[in-house]
Amino acid sequence: MARRVLPDDLSKPLERALGDMMPVVLSCAGLVIFLNAAVDAFVLPATVRWGIVACDIGTATFCLFLASIWKRWSAAHRYSDPIATFIAFVLAADAIWTIHQTGDLLRTANLVLLIVCASSVLRSLVWLFTLTLVAVSAWSLVAAQGNSSSAVFANAFGLVAAAITAGLLHWMRVRTYARVGLLRARDRVRGERLRDAVAAAKSELAQRLRAETEGEKLREQLLHAQKMDAVGRLAGGVAHDMNNMLTSITTVGELLLEEGRLDDVGRDDVRSILGAAKRGAALTRNLLAFSRRGKYASDVLDAGGLVDGARHLLLPMLPAEIELEVDRQDGDTRVEGDANQLVQAIVNLCVNAADAMPDGGVIRIRTARVKLEGSDAHRRAVAPGEYLALSVHDTGAGMDSETRRLAFDPFFTTKPEATTSGLGLAMVYGTARNHGGSAEVESRVGDGTTVTLHLPCAAEKSAIESVAPPSGRRPDLSDRTVLLVDDEPNVRAAAKRILERMGLRVRAAENGRRALEVWTSEGPFDLVVLDMAMPIMGGKEFYFRLHRLAPEARVVVVSGFTADSEAREALAAGATGFVEKPYTPTALSRAVRAALARELPSRARELGS
Repeated sequence: MARRVLPDDLSKPLERALGDMMPVVLSCAGLVIFLNAAVDAFVLPATVRWGIVACDIGTATFCLFLASIWKRWSAAHRYSDPIATFIAFVLAADAIWTIHQTGDLLRTANLVLLIVCASSVLRSLVWLFTLTLVAVSAWSLVAAQGNSSSAVFANAFGLVAAAITAGLLHWMRVRTYARVGLLRARDRVRGERLRDAVAAAKSELAQRLRAETEGEKLREQLLHAQKMDAVGRLAGGVAHDMNNMLTSITTVGELLLEEGRLDDVGRDDVRSILGAAKRGAALTRNLLAFSRRGKYASDVLDAGGLVDGARHLLLPMLPAEIELEVDRQDGDTRVEGDANQLVQAIVNLCVNAADAMPDGGVIRIRTARVKLEGSDAHRRAVAPGEYLALSVHDTGAGMDSETRRLAFDPFFTTKPEATTSGLGLAMVYGTARNHGGSAEVESRVGDGTTVTLHLPCAAEKSAIESVAPPSGRRPDLSDRTVLLVDDEPNVRAAAKRILERMGLRVRAAENGRRALEVWTSEGPFDLVVLDMAMPIMGGKEFYFRLHRLAPEARVVVVSGFTADSEAREALAAGATGFVEKPYTPTALSRAVRAALARELPSRARELGS
């Protein structure tokens, strides 16, 4: 908003001009009066000479003294008009005294010059009028004595003309400086407007830059999320195929060992194959954790129990030069999830931390209960609420910005490729996301690294309990029938062989649609062993269709790929048990025996009969 121009604003240029002019005017006046004193010393009669010369010298000295102290005497600037008028009175008195002593009216020219010059010094017309009136009045009294009327009239006319000229000059000067003040005031207002406009433009530009920066970050996060999702889908598909192959290897290998048809060398070879299959199974579990699949156990877990479980696994693994510290500040915070995956995530973080400290250091596991809301929750892409903040800090060399940006990417590693799969931190990230939380890394070169997992707190005991098989009596299996549904021929053949060795009568189907046809034409069966991921009709659709046909049918869910929501839906709807691929003959047999040991309700027995 433009500021109103006040009269004081218009007078300031005139004040500054007078303030700058006064030392020059005073110096010039002093020099002129000194020159006049020198002239008077030679031309005036001896009777009046030295009095007038003394008065001239005193006045000139006073003017030069004021000129020398004007800039240092700041208080004098506020009284420039009285000071200038006083000096003018002294000069006028000197001129009038000289006229009185000499009777020479020609010295009236000094008064004329004084009045005209005063108009350029005095800023107030009142002071100029007072000076002119007093000077002319005093001159009139002196000039009337012993001078002709024509000479008096001529000099009086000169004084009047000087007064009029001085008034005009003063008016023009005041108007000129008022105009200058107005222009400067307008320039100042425009300058203020311009500064406001520039400040507003800078603020808007800064906001746009922040918005663009935030948009760029969001685009990067979206691209990263899309990339992780695409890689996760690929990893899940690879894990699915690998689990089917590993299931064939482990089941056939275990059967070979159990049947005793091999010599010692052959048994050792089979054990080596099974060991490699177990390592492959661990890799697929990492892939499934990264792809946010495979979380089936969902229990309410104590944060301290998770840390203690990881600590017991880590102590034999960590070098002696590395110290492991635990700082628990979470109270009795609990989370809901898969204990194996969460413990493995903590172990992976600590192993990575140890690798970052080849010369030794400290790994600190810290737990705390925090509340994420607003921007904190939005930035981590989690729902607002209470979270367990579980962080692992090391005192290693830290990461640069590029390494920190790629830390959670699958197969990215700074270690030799032969020593790692590059899935450790990717698995940690997938596990955190799979449990509804987040994972972030903070690190600077030379300051170590901190990886923090935020896991949702559990308010109460989960309704979904562990899927461990229930205990029960072992019934006679010779008259029991099983419908085996799996799309992989090798897995289907191996599972059928295991079930038949248990004494069961097995009917196999390659997909859900074919299984429904078999159930309708040949059923009911005592048990269904159901793979969840199949073409044509998947396990979830088959299960719920079967549930409508035979609500009491026993079903054991088998999967190494299906998202946990599908498996948990089946378990919550009444599925009898769960077996994770790749499984061993022992695991499958235990789940089948536990499922068959459960007695059918009376309505189911009536339907079966």
